[in-house]
Amino acid sequence: MKTILAALALGATLVGGAAIAQPAPSAPAMSTVTPRFVLMRVYAHDMAKSEHFYREVFGFDAAQAPNPHERVFTLPDGLHLVLNEQPATPHGNGSFGLIVSDLNAVLGRVVAAGGTVTRAPATEMNNSVRLALVTDPDGTLVEVIQIAANAHQ
Repeated sequence: MKTILAALALGATLVGGAAIAQPAPSAPAMSTVTPRFVLMRVYAHDMAKSEHFYREVFGFDAAQAPNPHERVFTLPDGLHLVLNEQPATPHGNGSFGLIVSDLNAVLGRVVAAGGTVTRAPATEMNNSVRLALVTDPDGTLVEVIQIAANAHQ
């Protein structure tokens, strides 16, 4: 009886008194919903500086403040940029890219808002895409991309 219970507990079948393992049941089918990127989290040493940077450089609207150490900007496409105040986090804690309509205007606002332009003039790709790299006040790399109006997206 113990052998039967052990075989059942292990997903095995008894054949001639010996347990033979059975294949594991298949995993449930994956959801048909395609994963969608919904947020980017950036760690900030100084919340006021970081919030100012993203408002001034990229024109992000007022951020929600779910708690004193977090700000959430909701972008037009439903993506969220979450700033978390973490004074002990190392600088330059990630990277992300943003498409903008006027790359030169964005680059003109970076330094005044406390950031750094790390690659300019912008790299031209296929006469339809321009790319520049900037960092926010904490060193997070932001790839700033402008796509020509006549380019296929």
